[in-house]
Formats: sequence, structure tokens, C-alpha cells
Amino acid sequence: MVRLIVMSFMFKSPAARSFWVRLSLVMVAMVVMVGAEGVATGLDEAPLVDEVEIPEPGAKLVIRFTNVPSATVTVVATLFSSEETFLTADAAYESTADPAGDGTATIILEDVAPGSYGLVVFADEDGDLHQTFSMRIFPAEYYGFGNNATGLFGPPSFSDTVVTVSMPMTETELRLHAPPFGGLW
Repeated sequence: MVRLIVMSFMFKSPAARSFWVRLSLVMVAMVVMVGAEGVATGLDEAPLVDEVEIPEPGAKLVIRFTNVPSATVTVVATLFSSEETFLTADAAYESTADPAGDGTATIILEDVAPGSYGLVVFADEDGDLHQTFSMRIFPAEYYGFGNNATGLFGPPSFSDTVVTVSMPMTETELRLHAPPFGGLW
């Protein structure tokens, strides 16, 4: 308060001096009305910043692939968070990677919430980023599942493909399987 009154006399302009004097008087009046003790404790109790919930950082999932058919395909990995959403369009996470050219590829998924996920992968040979099927039931592109699971007369179950993601990083390796009957036809 005293500093504001002193500052008012530093200005040569009467308008500036008048502003600082009025501001000082208003502040003195506020202190008198509320009480110096109330002003001080009010500032101490008031939060300086609203509390913001900061999300926990997720884990990193590294998926390494072998038996990638060629360097011209795109490998797509999809994680499903529950048995109800397994093999549906409701994927929890999805990512793509271009192969290294030596029959391998790596996908790194960042900020994955720790938990259990069904993992489905395929090598997209026709560039549409969707698994293509022959006769509507057989995979026409290289494919794979978590834990290198295979199904008998169809895809494996969710529980067979589960990969457990934990902090800070989980690594898994999958072998892509050639499509039955030679693939696209």
C-alpha cells in the first residue's frame, strides 16, 4: 500500500499521479472494511491454481514381427480391450508400420493403459488397411494373433490372444502366418 502511494509521486503527470492515489485509497478502504487479518488469511487459503487431474502416463508395447511377406506391405496391429469387442470395429488401439525389408517389422504403441488386450495383426498387401478375406471366411493376407495363437476352424478366442501390458514397457514377438489357399484370389 505504501509502495503505491510513493509510486504516485514518481509520476510528473497529474493524471498518472491521480490514478495511483485513487488506487491506493481503494486498497486502503478494502483493508479497513475486511480487516487486515481477513485479507491475509483469505489469500493464504485460496488455491493459486485450480486442481487439474493429470493422467497417468501409459505403458509402451513393442511388437516385433517375423515372416513379413515383403517390404511393400504395411503391417497393422490392433488391440481389443475385451471379449465383447474382440474382432469388431471397436478396437482400443491400432497402429501401422512399414516392414524393414528383411522379413521383419516392429510396431511401438505408446501410452497404452496397462491391462490385458487381445492382439490381432495382419500384413496389408492391397493397401486398404483392412484384413481382406477370400470367400468371406479365409484370410487373404498374412495374419497373426497375440501369443502366436491359432484357431481351429476360425480365429482363436480372445483369451488365447491376450497380451498383458504392464509398465513401463512390454515386448512381444509374433510370426505372421501365410493365408490358406495362397492368399488373394
